[in-house]
Amino acid sequence: MMLLLGLQNGSAQAKYDYTWIFGANTSTMPGVEGSVIQFSDAGVDTLYQPLPSKIGTENISISTVDGDLIAYSNACDVYNSDFELMENGEDINPGEVHNQQCENGNYAGAQNSLMLPDPAGGGVYFFHKLIENFFFGPDFVGGATNVLYSYIDVTLNQVTEKNVSIQSNLLNTSGFTEAIRHANGQDWWILEFSQWDSLEVTQDDSLMYVFKINIDSIYLNHKQVIEHTSVLDYRCSVGGQSAFSTDGGTFAMYCPLSGLDLYDFDRETAMLSNYRHLEIPSTYRTSGLCFSPNNRFVYVSNGDKLWQVDLEAETLASGLLLIEDEILSTGGFSANFAKMQLGPDCRIYMNSTNQRPTLHLITHPDEKGEACGFIQQGFKLPHHHQPASLPNFPHFRIDEDEVCNPDLVTSVFEFPVEVVKGLDVHPNPTSGDLTIDLPEVITGLLSMRDVTGQVVMTLDLDYAEEVELDLYGYHAGMYVVEVVGESGERYVERVVVF
Repeated sequence: MMLLLGLQNGSAQAKYDYTWIFGANTSTMPGVEGSVIQFSDAGVDTLYQPLPSKIGTENISISTVDGDLIAYSNACDVYNSDFELMENGEDINPGEVHNQQCENGNYAGAQNSLMLPDPAGGGVYFFHKLIENFFFGPDFVGGATNVLYSYIDVTLNQVTEKNVSIQSNLLNTSGFTEAIRHANGQDWWILEFSQWDSLEVTQDDSLMYVFKINIDSIYLNHKQVIEHTSVLDYRCSVGGQSAFSTDGGTFAMYCPLSGLDLYDFDRETAMLSNYRHLEIPSTYRTSGLCFSPNNRFVYVSNGDKLWQVDLEAETLASGLLLIEDEILSTGGFSANFAKMQLGPDCRIYMNSTNQRPTLHLITHPDEKGEACGFIQQGFKLPHHHQPASLPNFPHFRIDEDEVCNPDLVTSVFEFPVEVVKGLDVHPNPTSGDLTIDLPEVITGLLSMRDVTGQVVMTLDLDYAEEVELDLYGYHAGMYVVEVVGESGERYVERVVVF
């Protein structure tokens, strides 16, 4: 019953986006190793979590209004808060593509799916897209998709409706799926795009499909022809991203091959207007886009560059500022700049198209230029995540006083936390003895968690440079060791005990 009430609308500080889940296969451990970012009023935590299946570029989750995980999906199956297959949660998006790709948990596409609380309460609408076939030709590669929904009953903890079709024959739609609250603060608008609809317009036009979720159902509300069709080129469809401003008044789409497109958006009618365009130099396909919490800046990533666009500048071109154009490589792999998502803590998180145990961070996105605080690989995860995997969340707190809360970024000592590096631990794996060489003299707290997230050890550090641990008697398995200094520095590393 508490989960049911938690999904009703009208509660302050909705925390539907407080649990982020990442997962990748590993050759050294059985099954799938996962990472969980858990936001809470106490701060931001990262946990190691074994998963039943990999989470690929399709990465979807939802929590209760209080921030407790309800369900997540990789667009192949739906899993519950115990990280187990939900009842009737198998075979999402069934068909040939599912059969080919879901064995590895990596359904085609990115940012194609959303989980949204039912305005009537008691459940979750899972909006997803079935890729039915691909077309290959000398000058064209594309895909036709069908828009589906499934429904998760929270009280029953099961999928009660599955793969229900609401629109068919969309073309080249991947990366531009977005949702926003209706102006009434209750219903949802979902924006979807198609390169063209041969029954209504020509190949020179593009269509925005607007779906509506109200207390009764989900349905296609209307279509709108939009300008600048090149943003829906098949390569843009694969590599682009879209986003709403945090006040809902502006919608943006970016593709490195076509540039940045901006529109005014009416939350009452779900219509776009006042089209603007900005060319941004790039040679890369995969990209990302995100608004700053104060809506002044749009951040654009395109592989090897991160840009900031000041929307208060006299022109879009004069507001374009290059933030970074050099990728720092570690471990032989380049962590380039890809998809972005605004976190509940007002920081922007960015992934890479390579498997990395890190995410990039924009720590102060409301500040202009270098003051935005971009840190490459500034957030460490317990394990590698799949390339370009990042949750797709709307602005759940759009009508609240704060769309995000910078006070979430705290440590146990109430100082800002940045995860910047791992720890030097040896031997690893270990049968018992473990030495931790700290990167500096630290006064703070050391903690160790098991795979369930349970804290199994804590140790106060007083001007320590090295720590010796006795792990004899601990169960064999994976543990996460974390050191947090009194000034807010944080270091995390995995340890295997055998």
